[in-house]
Amino acid sequence: MEFQPKKLALAEFEKTEKAFQAIFSDAKQMNVVWNQLHAFFMSATSEQIHEYKHTYWRWYVLLTWKRLNTFSIEEFLEIVVRQIHTAILLLDNVWDSLAWFLYNKGMTEQEMQSYYRKIKEAFWNSDWEIGRDGGKEYTVRDIIAEIERQEAQNADTLELAQFSAHLQAVFYKSDPEFENYKQYYREDHEDVINDFNSMVHFFIGVPQDKIFYVVDAFVHPDEYDIEPENTEKEPSTVSEVNEEFERELDAFFNDDTNQPQEHDQKPISTSESDLQEKRITQDSQTPSLPRERPSEVSSQKVAVDYHAIKDMIEERFMKDEDGQIANMHGVLALLEAMAQQYEDDKIREIYYFDENEGRFVWNEALLK
Repeated sequence: MEFQPKKLALAEFEKTEKAFQAIFSDAKQMNVVWNQLHAFFMSATSEQIHEYKHTYWRWYVLLTWKRLNTFSIEEFLEIVVRQIHTAILLLDNVWDSLAWFLYNKGMTEQEMQSYYRKIKEAFWNSDWEIGRDGGKEYTVRDIIAEIERQEAQNADTLELAQFSAHLQAVFYKSDPEFENYKQYYREDHEDVINDFNSMVHFFIGVPQDKIFYVVDAFVHPDEYDIEPENTEKEPSTVSEVNEEFERELDAFFNDDTNQPQEHDQKPISTSESDLQEKRITQDSQTPSLPRERPSEVSSQKVAVDYHAIKDMIEERFMKDEDGQIANMHGVLALLEAMAQQYEDDKIREIYYFDENEGRFVWNEALLK
């Protein structure tokens, strides 16, 4: 089925929705549909995007976030940043996806800091329209400015509740068609508003020089001793919320026990020259390989841990309804890149097509 944007009657929409859901079990078809939608929306006017926001634009956003780690930082800034608010309406793990993108693409601490700064600036300055309230149009930049203003004025609980109602109006009530499509969006509107607020406060509260360790703690929580402080009462103002967040950050970074622990077993060790080679040789459409923090960089070559590679793939690649990895091409390209980089042909054999079963399976003999 072609996914060229056009007006859809209800019956035709339901048929197209079913066809869209079906393509998630076919990685090749997903790429075809994404390319069709991408070609349209990259040159579409804001009026066209608004016209198709619940149909083709929603499908485009869902497919974009499913292939997030295939993008370069330049593509991310061009394509993804303007979709963040729609993604939050649809998905409950948007921040997780951003953290994984930074982890996958930031090969060094300096690179990750640079990418974080660029993403924050693009998000902060976005003139993408979210909705209206009281006849006024609000963009992402407008809402961020309002959140910052609430914080500067030390808004109390009542003012925060009023502001939340305002955001509900902007996100939902200004859209007369939303009721017809609400089943395709997250059910809890308050969670959506909270997630958007949390995203903004994360960018406010986490400085550029700390993002590497925040992301690393997210990816490797067992390597950090994170003990949230118990408080007798919940913060009631924006300022108190942010102060509490900053106190926890300061406590975390100033406590010597919250430093990265050494791995008992390092599946892959990379030298600085390895990192340079990796940037050149690795396919830009595959997630980056597990890498060590700067303090752990070693020139000593160690044995590749096949189990670690399997765990990494299962963690980073989404599966279809049948439990099969959806982006098969990405997995095979990743294994090929790793086999070349670490000069180990067996890496290619970790995941292979079993003709008897008619599907890809793990090589249990290698994983013993």
